Amino acid sequence: MGLRNTLKFGSRILLLVAIYSIIFMVIMNHEHQDQNVRFVNAIYWVMITITTLGYGDIVFYSPIGRLFSVLVALSGVAILWAVVMPLIITPRLEHLVWAAPSSAPKKIQDHIIISGYNHMVDSLTKRLSDLNIPFLIIERDELTAKSIYKRFPTIWGDPSGREVLLRANLHSARLFITNEKDELDAEVILSIREISDIEIIELVSDLTSSRFLSYAGASRIISPKTMLGTFLAQIASPPKDDVFPGAIQLFGDLMLAELPIYPGSELKTRNLTIESAKTTSVASTL
Repeated sequence: MGLRNTLKFGSRILLLVAIYSIIFMVIMNHEHQDQNVRFVNAIYWVMITITTLGYGDIVFYSPIGRLFSVLVALSGVAILWAVVMPLIITPRLEHLVWAAPSSAPKKIQDHIIISGYNHMVDSLTKRLSDLNIPFLIIERDELTAKSIYKRFPTIWGDPSGREVLLRANLHSARLFITNEKDELDAEVILSIREISDIEIIELVSDLTSSRFLSYAGASRIISPKTMLGTFLAQIASPPKDDVFPGAIQLFGDLMLAELPIYPGSELKTRNLTIESAKTTSVASTL
């Protein structure tokens, strides 16, 4: 309930109390209960009746007075259940029940931290789960954090905040992936670099912004759209004999090609000799 709505609701309640108080004094005067024909008594009686307390120290004796008492009591019940409960109490209770977590799961370590959730992160987390790699998502949007925290380890907060990073157990993480807008990611990277030298992978939509993100401290910059475009181009282009996809011709018949070797591969830390009909080269993993 916003401040404007709260003020509007409060002013209407005060107006209703004032009207009831005036009617109270008119009926009391009609019943010749002169000792109760005071504005203070009127406010007291209206508030006691509208909240359904009803002490009974001030009562009406005429039918119209008792009918007015019933009207005030029923209006109090209506205000409580139709206005106060759904607009004030219920949202507060829902906030307490559905509040997104603000700290990492206990004993999480050697994990991957991801800032910002989207469909690409959803696919990534499935792959990480298949590989039994622990991960944690930091989401700055409260509604998004509430919608995913039951499925993924999630922290609701600003990933550029020092306290949020510490609550995410940054110092025990293996990798940090930034996945928001470039300007937001730059703030996150700068904040991380103030307290940690962890490897940071920046996911960007446009590689033209990679330079200033590198200056901010990103270890590696990856553009999923560029990678997808390159992959589709390799599929769409007609194959050439004796040419490895993505290879770069250096000079003569010497070609340079890069092959990714993933963690856990048997080829890791081994030297590979790649032979073809024209060239022979040696490659080693990093």
